[in-house]
Amino acid sequence: MQDAKSFEEVVQEFLTQGGLGEGLPEKLLQAFQRGYPVSNLEPLLRHPSESVAKSASWVLSELGKKGGDLVAISVELLSHPVDQIRADAISNLLANSDRCPPAAAWSVIGRYPKETERIKEEIVNYLARAPVDLLSEAISSTSDISAQRHSLGLSLHTNSTSDGRVHKALETDDPVVRAYALSAARRLELFAQSIWRAAARSSDPVIQASGARWLRGKR
Repeated sequence: MQDAKSFEEVVQEFLTQGGLGEGLPEKLLQAFQRGYPVSNLEPLLRHPSESVAKSASWVLSELGKKGGDLVAISVELLSHPVDQIRADAISNLLANSDRCPPAAAWSVIGRYPKETERIKEEIVNYLARAPVDLLSEAISSTSDISAQRHSLGLSLHTNSTSDGRVHKALETDDPVVRAYALSAARRLELFAQSIWRAAARSSDPVIQASGARWLRGKR
């Protein structure tokens, strides 16, 4: 384990340079990878300097399973005004989905579609990769009026779902169901060209961009 003094020196250098010094985020990440308690990242994630908080959130997104103790603050960061920080928080919650209570998962998926395009893409990725059981529990745990739409969307995430059903769901007027349809196509590895052409024709920017990338071979 890195000793406290050397860690504090890394943090001090990190703060002095606003988290922007060359190699500083990597040094901070290495300190946590060597065993320094990840709870020491929390003050940096809450720091009023945007550059410090953004560099700290990058570290958060790279911690993998070591970020499991930071689930609570990751949920807190979903309300941060900076897109990158919200995206990094979602990355940590996905990496540690086995340690996330249903309410934490709902904090991610319940933000759809009231988010920026970048974050909506992160949420679709979360829907495609988080355990279906966790998503189901998250939907069941909330009294939000949108829960029924999420439940309908999640019903697409079964091995018995046909290409045609996903194709039809991609063309629905409901953006929540469209997000689940896109994530189901990714989770279930549905390769029918009709699905991805429908996605690429969508008026929904998130769906359209994903479909266009798939057709270009950039899945």
